Amino acid sequence: MKARATLGELYYRIWRKSKVHAFLAGVCPTVGVGGHLSGGGYGTMIRKYGLSVDHVIDAKIVDAKGRILDRKGIGE
Repeated sequence: MKARATLGELYYRIWRKSKVHAFLAGVCPTVGVGGHLSGGGYGTMIRKYGLSVDHVIDAKIVDAKGRILDRKGIGE
């Protein structure tokens, strides 16, 4: 995903790649993915599946020094 991606764009990308996978997130497609996940990821299926952030496997982030980090760079 690119920077400033919205939930609508995330849903669309997942739909294009797979007809059986989904991602638990909110119902407002204009909310940004980064803001949604940093807030925990409250969605309509929270009682059954938990928060969206519980299902994130890896992400690339930029720290305050401008370094791009992923799961390997941060550590488990």
